[in-house]
Amino acid sequence: MAAYMIEAAKNGHVNSLKEWMSFYKSNINYQDEEGLTAVMWSCRNGHERALELILSSKETCDIEIRDNHKNTALLWAVKKSHTKCLQQLLAYGADPNVVDGDQVRYCCSVLVLRHARTINHCH
Repeated sequence: MAAYMIEAAKNGHVNSLKEWMSFYKSNINYQDEEGLTAVMWSCRNGHERALELILSSKETCDIEIRDNHKNTALLWAVKKSHTKCLQQLLAYGADPNVVDGDQVRYCCSVLVLRHARTINHCH
């Protein structure tokens, strides 16, 4: 089940994630019951190595997928202040002007440039 791949990403178990990714290549964008993907869980929990593994795989990863609350992986990285995950996503091509489900735009580029620990909202 692709759910095992999500669980490995969620917990930052890179070796297990690598194994599950080899089994479920076509399911890299699989969403759990909350609508989160392996990329989202990696960003939400700050698992930089897991995120790097997923983004560097040959599988096409859709980093703009929304969860049940309209968050993307980038929004999870911003909301949880995981700067390195944010940088990885921006380098991969994530939209820095993404708006969440409450129509709040986060200043992603400012966070990266200043290495801020707190998040400011841009309206």
